[in-house]
Amino acid sequence: MKQDIRDYIKSDLLLDQDLVVDDEENLLVSGILDSLALMRLVAYLEDTHDIEIPPSDITLENFASLSAMVGYLRARLGIEAA
Repeated sequence: MKQDIRDYIKSDLLLDQDLVVDDEENLLVSGILDSLALMRLVAYLEDTHDIEIPPSDITLENFASLSAMVGYLRARLGIEAA
């Protein structure tokens, strides 16, 4: 799941396959993602996982890093951490 999100960010949002995106890096503070890219990412996650992410869930806590996104998605989908 984490690698899928990382690949989407690199290939579809940033068009930069060589970019290194660390699991804990704050993607918003670092400038890797802006608000428009974040909304495109949310739409991608909704489509990919067949869920609706309410606007109230789009927070730094849930979407700042790859690890945060995976944690949020696992909780939302009822998947236990491996």
